[in-house]
Amino acid sequence: MQRKQVVAGVDVLPNEKTFDASGKSPALMQHRANLSSCPCPARRALRRDCGPKIPDDRSYSGAGLAGAFRPGRRPAICKLITSRQTYKPTEMMNPKTEQRPFAASLSIARASALLAWSIAVRSTAPQDELRVRCLPGPGIPDPTQQLKPDEIVLWLAAVPPFRDVIADEPGALSVEQATNVLNADETNRQARFLHIEDQLSYLAAHAGARLLLGSMVGRPADTLRFEPSTHGKPVLVAGPPNIDFSLSHARGAVAVAAANMPVGVDIEPLREITDMEAISEIVLAKDEQAIVRNTPAALRSRLFLRYWTLKEAILKAAALGFTIPPNTVIVDAGPSPAVLSVPTALGSARQWRLIAPAV
Repeated sequence: MQRKQVVAGVDVLPNEKTFDASGKSPALMQHRANLSSCPCPARRALRRDCGPKIPDDRSYSGAGLAGAFRPGRRPAICKLITSRQTYKPTEMMNPKTEQRPFAASLSIARASALLAWSIAVRSTAPQDELRVRCLPGPGIPDPTQQLKPDEIVLWLAAVPPFRDVIADEPGALSVEQATNVLNADETNRQARFLHIEDQLSYLAAHAGARLLLGSMVGRPADTLRFEPSTHGKPVLVAGPPNIDFSLSHARGAVAVAAANMPVGVDIEPLREITDMEAISEIVLAKDEQAIVRNTPAALRSRLFLRYWTLKEAILKAAALGFTIPPNTVIVDAGPSPAVLSVPTALGSARQWRLIAPAV
């Protein structure tokens, strides 16, 4: 019997090849096991919300916030989007497909109209002295324009199904170019995503990070090595001591940032969030929940995603991930976002700077 696969316009179960002979989904079974073993209640709830896009996903994988979790229903695996790309999984191995571009660079203006994105840095520099340089592609093309002390370099990109990529588009990546720079572990993790759209987003983010860092340190992107910090944030091996980077990928959207200071970046497609009340209890402090509730309905989801990306960017920059419940990090999500209060593990709120598009 065909299983029901649509909730709020997206499929919520693995594709037809992910069920074993017993009719059970190994990925879903592994996901449920992960829920019971995760030490952080907030992360357990967010994993329920995300579903097993990748069974052992970490906050640094860019999995971020997915569709709504409804008590008594199976967890949504996909992010809540209203359209799906029609690629078949085998298409990525088609030579013609590998040659075509699949990730296109976005300007800050273009990205801000379509996406919620945020950057957090730990810095003593005044907010107005920080600069964001949005790159036309995943790398710094001119060696004379290397990273400055109070500068953040940022690459924003779109991949299917968020938008189609034109063959001669500036700053576009092909599947072949991207896969050639990943190592075996990254390739294996990419293959574990259940949907081609999520594989493409992962591929663009991780290849983009390698290409950006390679251009910064003057080494081939495919030779870079990384090792995890205590809580899993990847660190460049044998790189400059102060350099930090962060990446984020949500279906159809990619962000990579690097700086000479602790940095975190997060990105989410703008969309309607269902069951916001339940999710808000995990993500937002009481005062923040009230602000969202009192916001006009048409703007409520956008404000929630702004809160979410600001908080996840902070937790990524701190290299602590969801060991810190996001509702204990309190921010002002207004036109000039700022950190108001953080747990002791994150230091002083005065050390944190936030950057997000104007609202």
